[in-house]
Amino acid sequence: MKRSLVSILCTLLVITFMGNGCAHKKPESEKTAQELAAEGESLLNAKRYQKAIDTFKNLKDWYPFSTLAAVADLKIADAYFQMEDYENAASAYEDFERLHPQNKSVPYAIYREGLCYYYRLDTIDRDQTPARKAIEAFSRLVNRYPDCEYSKKAAEYIVKCRKSLAGHELYVGKFYYKMGHYKAALHRLNRVISDYPDVGNLDEARHYITIITDNLVKALSDEDPDVRLEAVKTLGKTGPKTDPAVDALIHLLSNDTNENVRGAAMLALGNVAPGYRTKALSAVIAALSDDSSRVRLGAIQTISAFGIYNNQVEQALEKTGHEDESIEVKEAALNALIVMKTKAAKKLAAKNKIDNKGSVKTPPSGVKTAAPSAESAVSTPVPEKKHSHWQGSLPKNNSNNGRCP
Repeated sequence: MKRSLVSILCTLLVITFMGNGCAHKKPESEKTAQELAAEGESLLNAKRYQKAIDTFKNLKDWYPFSTLAAVADLKIADAYFQMEDYENAASAYEDFERLHPQNKSVPYAIYREGLCYYYRLDTIDRDQTPARKAIEAFSRLVNRYPDCEYSKKAAEYIVKCRKSLAGHELYVGKFYYKMGHYKAALHRLNRVISDYPDVGNLDEARHYITIITDNLVKALSDEDPDVRLEAVKTLGKTGPKTDPAVDALIHLLSNDTNENVRGAAMLALGNVAPGYRTKALSAVIAALSDDSSRVRLGAIQTISAFGIYNNQVEQALEKTGHEDESIEVKEAALNALIVMKTKAAKKLAAKNKIDNKGSVKTPPSGVKTAAPSAESAVSTPVPEKKHSHWQGSLPKNNSNNGRCP
């Protein structure tokens, strides 16, 4: 009995001392916004990032209308960033920009958002989505705050990300080339040149394009019509850009015995680089006499795509429109002729209008122009001067002109 009484007394004493020892600590829910902000900052400096995040979230939940709520949003993003949890950090920085668009720390948040994506960027053989998202964020920063200190750094990261994208396109293009998928390879390699001329390895891309094009040109003379057809389609998809390719396609259009190959060659010539259109035009016009109505229709489409309108084209389309045995071909030829004639007439009218504007007539030297009549002088109202009683200075423009707030 005595032992039980002693045990109870000891337990009560321990509870009493524990209560007294903790009495000086204020419950979390009773802390002010300033106290929570200071505590969160202290935890952040001590690298206790998750605890700091929890503290700043409490600040937001308990004091949503406090000016320190915006600080908490940014600090939460910073804590995730320091933890290298870049996915959550990017989302938090985006939330800060969305919730506080006028805050002076927005440029910093956008910059950090871009860094989050940049740091998630892997090697060129991996998915390049982070590079694209980083470019989007950095570009938004540069466009909105061109004079901001963060924008200069962002511009450098944009170049790095573009280099990664160009390297990825080259890598994939070479991979498809090795696998024998020439169409896919040319698509990727041409993107290196068209989309990344300032940062891509253009010489290497052109090198592989030349190799692939040479292989395709050789395939155009293969005995198997299916091989020729596949090579023609591949060249047509990417657009023939070399003399050997264009010459080979013209030869096929004029001489191949397979209707499908001739038709594909016609469509491929419709995609030649602009500098080769004049060279291919005669062969295309000659194809208006092809035995296949499908090839003749393709010739009309290609002539329209070239946009070259001269006497040779006009006569060929007019003849086809009246003499071809196919009603469909006739209609296509006449419609193409009408469209091209209309465009040519509009172009000529616009040119004449510009020429007429440029030729302003001036009176011969020594001839004086007539002075305005008294009636016209009287009829022209003279604006009265408005006298302002304002003696102060004009208000200054408060815009940051693209600088960091």
